[in-house]
Amino acid sequence: MISTQLISPKGPIGRIRFLEEMAYATLNIITVVPRNVDCTNAVSILIATADKEATDARDSLYAIKGLLSKEDTDIEIDYSRSAEAVYSAWSLRRMRRTRSVDVLMLCVDSGGDSCTKKLPSWTPDLRRRSPADSKFFLLANGMGPGEYRPYAAAGDRPCGEISTCNGNSPKPLQGFDGRDSILSLQGIHIDTIVKRLSPVRSFDRNFISNQLPPATTLLEEQISEHFGTTLLPNTEIYRAFVCSLFKGYKWHSDDTIDTLPNRYGVWRGHSDIPAEFEPRLPQIERRKVFLGRLELVLATVLTNSDLFITSNGLIGAISRRCHAKAGDETYVLLGGDTPFILKPLKGRNDYRLRSACFMHGYMNGEAISAWKKGELELGTINIV
Repeated sequence: MISTQLISPKGPIGRIRFLEEMAYATLNIITVVPRNVDCTNAVSILIATADKEATDARDSLYAIKGLLSKEDTDIEIDYSRSAEAVYSAWSLRRMRRTRSVDVLMLCVDSGGDSCTKKLPSWTPDLRRRSPADSKFFLLANGMGPGEYRPYAAAGDRPCGEISTCNGNSPKPLQGFDGRDSILSLQGIHIDTIVKRLSPVRSFDRNFISNQLPPATTLLEEQISEHFGTTLLPNTEIYRAFVCSLFKGYKWHSDDTIDTLPNRYGVWRGHSDIPAEFEPRLPQIERRKVFLGRLELVLATVLTNSDLFITSNGLIGAISRRCHAKAGDETYVLLGGDTPFILKPLKGRNDYRLRSACFMHGYMNGEAISAWKKGELELGTINIV
């Protein structure tokens, strides 16, 4: 543990400016990282502390170095380099070492951010607040302690050779002009987005019970209108809708009785409470216990996420802060535990990374299986 006496202005660390700043930043990081977060995983820590600010933008990354395992050598402290150069070099080193693209989950194209425009879309801007639901990010790569891994879009397939377009090793990338800012990866194309559904943005906690039903009804009606059919329980469209709504997250366990989709069906009046659930409780109390905090979870989901539909009728979820639009493409990138949304650039074979996403039916290696059968194609993706 770092002593506050050591980092006082008169202490040995305090006499050296950048060490003093890093020490204070590290103390701050240690005190705000939730206990259920894997503190040896850089991406996990950055997600958990995304709403914390640092006086020096580079310290958002440098401050966590002391918390990481000895194997994680990706963070190289160098205050002579710009924050943009530091973030990009770290991203490349991490992808090359881990053969994973988990760092891309920190990226989001929200359109119009002047600072982020200075970065390649594959480089996370650690000066910004977390782009989406942190629970989704933590679940996506099994970042909590233990081996629980709910998403595995690319299965166990690691990413291939990570390189900038001309194959250079990580460099300061000052200015990011030229071909060094283009990242080449292997990916499987899934489908094209044709519609984005935007639910109500915010709810008054005191009136959630009154505001949620019309909001969810509107969302269900939009789904029904698009597919030209009534949204009925026990249909594939209904399952895809509810699964995407909660991003595949069941609850605190794999219990098939009180999952979020089951709770949603009971709350909407689409289904009954399973007979085996607390049968001795009075009916009103039984319903209350079964639903639990569903309304609060649902309000959070509708506030922070949008659903989208693809040309082949797939349903998925995206952060409301993401600037994804109809015409964007969905891909499973090798080494990624979630699919990603990419914006094709006109007149070029390059893409801009929008954000990670949830896609029903493509979160557990289905794209890899389809590729092996020749149903989907694997190709090189250039991300600028």
